[in-house]
Amino acid sequence: MIEIDEIDAKILHALLKDSRTRMKDIANECGISAVAVKKRVEQLKTNGVILKPVLISKMSKFGYGFLALIGINLESSQENNVIEMMRELIIVSRIEKTFGKYDLCINVFAQSLNQLDHLKNVIMTHSGVESVEINIWSKYVANYDNIKLQSRSS
Repeated sequence: MIEIDEIDAKILHALLKDSRTRMKDIANECGISAVAVKKRVEQLKTNGVILKPVLISKMSKFGYGFLALIGINLESSQENNVIEMMRELIIVSRIEKTFGKYDLCINVFAQSLNQLDHLKNVIMTHSGVESVEINIWSKYVANYDNIKLQSRSS
């Protein structure tokens, strides 16, 4: 686990809210220079805390009106094969191995319910897949405000 101070936590919260926030604005919030913020961001990247900036677009503007989470249960020996099959599907945006109700959860963008149903059938016919459940998102609300990032006192 990496330890960060209060300033790093403020920087991360600002970037989580809007990754395009200007270094100058973050610097004002933290009470340090923009150069110091830039150095801290670079260090957070080096330490693997910040992986990459991400663009979140409204996919419905491109005809993908449905965002769904698909839970998949499978034979453990087939996990890698199923993941590779998922990587080839163009509408899959994220694949996650999970503990709990499902072995894998995938996020997909679809243009129609028929497309989701077709995808479910494609997945179900793959060797090693035991069950598939589709959950359609009705709204996405990001909230990082309550996540405690600081792990040590300054």
